[in-house]
Amino acid sequence: VIEKLANYRVVTVASYNEHTAALVEPFDDSGNLSFMMGLHGGGFGSSVPVTANFVHDMRDLVNEDEYSDVTFVVGDGDEEQKVYAHRAILAHRCDHFGAMFRSGMRESTEREIR
Repeated sequence: VIEKLANYRVVTVASYNEHTAALVEPFDDSGNLSFMMGLHGGGFGSSVPVTANFVHDMRDLVNEDEYSDVTFVVGDGDEEQKVYAHRAILAHRCDHFGAMFRSGMRESTEREIR
């Protein structure tokens, strides 16, 4: 594993059961990110680049009702608007939302929040 990561700076690592994934970038400071995945004890396989398409795909998730798991309803009457979001992303990026979704209060379970 160490040899495979020798030419990379590890940005973050996620691990579950036997699987490990690392987000890495090369030491050449090109700004190119890659995912490397592998099994514990089995080493990492080849890297998969994180391309501009990935960033574009993530932007497509913003305020998109398909696959969203929470909707914020803002405004009143004719001014009412729906904002579609993803709990996991909100909770990870913002401590306030993380606390709200873990609270056990109504907002943590309802699909639509007013």
